[in-house]
Amino acid sequence: MRTLGQDIYAALRRDIILGRLAARRKLKMADLLDRYDASTSTLR
Repeated sequence: MRTLGQDIYAALRRDIILGRLAARRKLKMADLLDRYDASTSTLR
C-alpha cells in the first residue's frame, strides 16, 4: 500500500517528465496545493 505522499510524489514526477509543468518555472506551493489537492505538510 502506498502513502498519499508517495502518490503525490509520483504524480509530480510524472507531470514534470511529461511537460505538464512548465520548464524553468519555479514550483509554487500554492499552485501545487491546488493541483494535487494535498496539504502543505504532504507536499513538503
